[in-house]
Amino acid sequence: MKKDELKYKEPAIHSSVSEVGESVTQVITMMSGYKKTFRGVLTKSIMQGEFTHFNTRDGRKVMVRTDNVAFVETTKEE
Repeated sequence: MKKDELKYKEPAIHSSVSEVGESVTQVITMMSGYKKTFRGVLTKSIMQGEFTHFNTRDGRKVMVRTDNVAFVETTKEE
């Protein structure tokens, strides 16, 4: 690797939601009070940062701007 190719990249922070299960339903409540439900969230795909990214079982990629979120409710799927 060449010297100019070396760049620092912050590591992705993975979520502890994987402790709930491999696949979960998440209800995300925004600061405005708006709620959105995501079913089939693959917990190993959740990465947190300025935007939280995750994938769903049906192939969607979701990105949520973290500073707009009041709280997230997570329930295990069977």
